[in-house]
Amino acid sequence: MSTGQLATNEGTWTYLLQVAAGCFANAASAQDAAAGMLRELGIGTRTHLLFQVATGCLTSSVVGLLFFGHALADVPLERMGTNTGAGYNTRVLGYDGARGEFSMFATLCIFGPWLLVVPCLSEQGALAVLSTLALLGLWYRFRIHASHPGGPRAHRILREPQWANKTSHLDAGWRCEVAEASHMHTHTSLPIGQTLTGEAAGRQIWHKVQLNPLQRGLSFGAEHKEKCGFNPSVNPNPEDEIWRAQRVQAWTARGNKVPDARWVPKTTLDALRKALSWYEVLQSDDGHWAGDYGGPHFLMPGLIVVWYVTGRLDTFLDGNQRAAMAHYLRVHQQLDGGWGMHIESPSTMFGSVMCYVALRLLGTLAEDPAMQRGCEFIRSYGGALYTGSWAKFYLCLLGVMDWKGHNVIPPEMWLLPRWMPFHPGRLWCHCRMVYLPMCYLYGHKFVYADAESDPLIAALRAELYPVPYESIRWEGTADHVAEIDNYSPMHPVMHVANAVLRLWESWGGSLMRALRRRGLAFALDYMAAEDNQTNYVCIGPVNKVFCLLTAS
Repeated sequence: MSTGQLATNEGTWTYLLQVAAGCFANAASAQDAAAGMLRELGIGTRTHLLFQVATGCLTSSVVGLLFFGHALADVPLERMGTNTGAGYNTRVLGYDGARGEFSMFATLCIFGPWLLVVPCLSEQGALAVLSTLALLGLWYRFRIHASHPGGPRAHRILREPQWANKTSHLDAGWRCEVAEASHMHTHTSLPIGQTLTGEAAGRQIWHKVQLNPLQRGLSFGAEHKEKCGFNPSVNPNPEDEIWRAQRVQAWTARGNKVPDARWVPKTTLDALRKALSWYEVLQSDDGHWAGDYGGPHFLMPGLIVVWYVTGRLDTFLDGNQRAAMAHYLRVHQQLDGGWGMHIESPSTMFGSVMCYVALRLLGTLAEDPAMQRGCEFIRSYGGALYTGSWAKFYLCLLGVMDWKGHNVIPPEMWLLPRWMPFHPGRLWCHCRMVYLPMCYLYGHKFVYADAESDPLIAALRAELYPVPYESIRWEGTADHVAEIDNYSPMHPVMHVANAVLRLWESWGGSLMRALRRRGLAFALDYMAAEDNQTNYVCIGPVNKVFCLLTAS
């Protein structure tokens, strides 16, 4: 340990001891004053003693919480990844930020002093308190943890998705480049002097190529369409057929044979050989196995929204890519006019609003039959006010919904102590890393710069709501959700929490603004660290597009 680190640690300990001494001194003074008041009011000796003990216990708990929650918190880097165990078996003496729990010793030090209150109670009171503590202890030890998915939901979706029994074919000429070839292709579209960073292995990019007559005859069907078609009523999963066809073509071009799909294995070993032979064909030249990161209908539409509000650059999404995206969204539209939350889901307001808006931003006209059916579906369930929270967030970014229609996402939550139950750092990783850019954009109330002058935004405001946009009273609509989307109804406690946050947003004043500035600065630094540590890939496509917007 360096001299500077030692001095810092000594200073921290000295400061904490001073804080603890001050807390005890202030508590003693307050205790004496309160005792005098109780005597003047004629309060009995037992009550007086109980008050004194409770005050001391509260002081001890607060000091213990500060001491174990900060001075003795977190895992040293040299022990990161070796902190095994479950429950209270953490190897950290205080609060373990990685596991989200206090040690058994810390817990006893924080809550143990309250046992001193028991002798001050009547016999019945002591029995009631001890019984309550025992029940709480059993519940805490054997409860289902917050991250547990739980059992089947009481409000399950019983509807089935329905698509037209129709096979669609993508325009021919799409090729997937991987590894170094993907880097080389991307460099051709970047301004001179810009290069990609990071490892090329495992990277994939699709692009459109010009077809010569030989390619048209060998690889593609009539009218320059891909031979393999897509019929969601047969299988809503595209199965990467175009990619697989390319791998088969590359495999056979090297003189190899593709395993015979008609062969039926008779033993487990034969089945394994057949599977391995097929996956050998599918393996990319750099060694990885590629696959579509698709399924949810809120991934690609989010990218399209960010592409639109950042200037609709061809270097971001070129014309061929936009046409392919529109094709993908069209073929997944269901008979009722809507889209599911994912490719195998029945229509929902979340999926429908996201896909409808994406198609309109890609240039599909409102008069298009697909758009008319989609608009009718959305309006039949009350309009975009009744879509999911993430869809509302994208609408706010576009300027198609007022921020008052969205629940509060305070960036100042990051300033809370890590041991607070609702600190964002305690969320599941994919929730935490989406909350991060969301709170930053919410804190700035970001809205597309040309929202008030863009005719397409004005058109969407008219199409997505059954009433005039200017007449909507946004207050109180944030928790609105269509019945078909209400898979897991919001808990009453969450309704109360959202109401408290709305009060904080409205009446927080200068304190809220000061904390918000610090919270926004923290979020910006955290996003920069996430970009650097993942080579700008981020943990997933949802937070990636939000981080892209915050950096633009």
